[in-house]
Amino acid sequence: MYLAIKTIILFPKTPMSCGCDVLLSYLSYLLTKKLLIKEKQLEATHIYNSMLHATHHILNNLLNQMQLFKMEAVDSKDFKQDMISTFDTAIDQASDLIDRLSSLENITGQDIWASVDPNLKGPPYNKTNAADS
Repeated sequence: MYLAIKTIILFPKTPMSCGCDVLLSYLSYLLTKKLLIKEKQLEATHIYNSMLHATHHILNNLLNQMQLFKMEAVDSKDFKQDMISTFDTAIDQASDLIDRLSSLENITGQDIWASVDPNLKGPPYNKTNAADS
């Protein structure tokens, strides 16, 4: 009891000590947590962009190498023209999908899949899709 009275006399309540310090601590905690979440999201965005650019580079190299096959197919009498046309369509579609992925502004799983196929709501095969079957 003596300690409680001594504390009240030595440290009287001020406007800032009436629970505001707890509130300020909590607000500080929330802001710090929010900042850490934003930093993680920014890091994930940088990782996604790096992976996307590396994948883009690999696929462009592959598409360019496939043009060599097309040139040989055009020169060959054994290839049908409709197969060469199908090949061109596949190359154009792949290039278009790469461009769509590269231009995403919101990097979420749903937006990524929607950019390559607007009918998909997620990966083509996952547990929730498997349960629907």
